[in-house]
Amino acid sequence: MQRSGNVWSARGLGLSAAAAILGVAYAASKGSYLVTHYLGHPWPLHAEEIVSPALAGLATIALISGLTMAMVGRRIALRKASVSAGV
Repeated sequence: MQRSGNVWSARGLGLSAAAAILGVAYAASKGSYLVTHYLGHPWPLHAEEIVSPALAGLATIALISGLTMAMVGRRIALRKASVSAGV
């Protein structure tokens, strides 16, 4: 049987992992734009101004949400353990 605190923690850490993937995508987007600009064949700046902030914002929101969920899950698990122990 799975405790509800563990479910929250698992989902939160999964969301944090998704945030890491979005962060890597942001870095790849920024880096590839700079490299292609250096080589003389950049894609339109308009596209870069849309993609990079969107990836950075999503990564930040997902990371904050995921870490908060993991912390809340730990507190739920500790609270349930103390209630079942009769404390």
